[in-house]
Amino acid sequence: NILVGATSNDNLNRKLIAGTITALNGNVRLNADDGIDSANTNSIVRGRSVELAALSGHIGSLAQPLLVDSSNSGAGGVSVWAKNDIFLTETTGDLWLIAPLHVDTLLPVPTTRTATASVQSDLGQVVLESRSGSILDGIAEIAPGGLGQNPAGVNRIQNAFIANAI
Repeated sequence: NILVGATSNDNLNRKLIAGTITALNGNVRLNADDGIDSANTNSIVRGRSVELAALSGHIGSLAQPLLVDSSNSGAGGVSVWAKNDIFLTETTGDLWLIAPLHVDTLLPVPTTRTATASVQSDLGQVVLESRSGSILDGIAEIAPGGLGQNPAGVNRIQNAFIANAI
């Protein structure tokens, strides 16, 4: 497992510029209050579950979305929480949106706020892409009752993320 929290000497810039981050058989959790960006077009975050938080900033950009490869070693997915825009691309297979199980523990200081959706932007737009698959709601599948909740075992993305503007 990989857990990264961005800090700075003066606490004025807590942004994470991600290169290649890979948890071969584990999960990745990144928190950078002022934002998470890719170092270059080859940058990618790989893990079974990828959880991202930028509660004063953004994640990715229109010009360079943050690339992820989730569920790379088994069941997993992505949960994301940012104040501003979220631009995220799943590079391999389906993009499974999972419950924000650990994102609250990524916060640098205690808060009364909690994540309420798989993908949550408080003030910005959300743009999700899956290059070679679908965007799927993984919450029903990991909740009590799981796969028996519908015949296909999959709820297509319905109210799986919250954003002020899309």
